Amino acid sequence: AYQALECTGLDQEAFDAVATLPCAGIAAVHLGFAQDQLRRLPAAGRILVPGVERSPILSLVIPSAGFPDRAPSGHHLLTLFLGGARRTDLLALSDSELVTVAADALGGWVDVTGVPEMAAVTRWAAALPQAVRGHGARLQAAADIETAAPRVALCGAWRDGLSVAEVLQGGLRAAERLSERLSGMAGGH
Repeated sequence: AYQALECTGLDQEAFDAVATLPCAGIAAVHLGFAQDQLRRLPAAGRILVPGVERSPILSLVIPSAGFPDRAPSGHHLLTLFLGGARRTDLLALSDSELVTVAADALGGWVDVTGVPEMAAVTRWAAALPQAVRGHGARLQAAADIETAAPRVALCGAWRDGLSVAEVLQGGLRAAERLSERLSGMAGGH
């Protein structure tokens, strides 16, 4: 990336402001249950857990609620996200320890009986961008980079939002910015 920076003549300080964004790690704990083990599921298929709850769970998603092929017939797949900036200590746990923590905490949000029939863990060391002090300057630096290099558009969770939908919409907005700038360049030259 730094080699590309040298080719464009972009300001190193602006680039560093964007490139040094702090990110928190996250673990996704996937638990499979038979339908008769789950007595109450969130109607929306998703729960965002506020920090005041002091839960190890950041959010709970039920992929099988929206996509029936994500679990065998008569079963549900639940994905719990743990860690983040709130609970960095959880990422030091083994996969089996994370499964235990997630399954224990799940009872506060879903009426579940018994142990999961399936469990798996996926980890991302730097998944959640943190809008810490100075983030406004980072966003301004991104805008400055785009102004200085009209063929560059920056997007991602750090700029557009954490959800998949927000990131996709941010990508579309970046493509629109590029299209507008490039069509303006073609018309002016």
